[in-house]
Amino acid sequence: MYDPSGFTCSPPVPEPESAEYAACGFTLDGRSVRFRVAKTTPPKVEQFVTVWQRSENGPIRPFDADDGVDLFIISSRDDRGFGQFVFPCAVLCERGVVSRDGRGGKRGFRVYPPGGEPLPSPRHRYAAPPHGRGSAARQGHRHTAGAPPLTPGVQGRSPW
Repeated sequence: MYDPSGFTCSPPVPEPESAEYAACGFTLDGRSVRFRVAKTTPPKVEQFVTVWQRSENGPIRPFDADDGVDLFIISSRDDRGFGQFVFPCAVLCERGVVSRDGRGGKRGFRVYPPGGEPLPSPRHRYAAPPHGRGSAARQGHRHTAGAPPLTPGVQGRSPW
């Protein structure tokens, strides 16, 4: 997917413990990436994804800002289309998903593919910024979420 777009991509290295989410690591244009596939959790429209790793002592833990991960790419597919949420590590750190100095962080979060209506909830929501819906976007082009539109409580839709 990335090579035809002109990106330099290393072969993916599977993360067997998170195989349920097609977890793997690779580099993309020299940036360290952790990749996951989000899963739909009926009857909800949002999709859930895990973002944890095994600590040296054994238990699982959230990714930390010092782990050297530059981007988290979450692939999302439903009956309306396919797309990817691209989160810089710094953004997930600001939003409390990635820990700092081993404190805080989350082991998973939810993303909202375009066209779904998020249900009211006090937990943070991560959605790509609202945009128009172009046909090229619905054919599987990437959508990205960056720092400004990625605000807790945002319930936007992104194109694909």
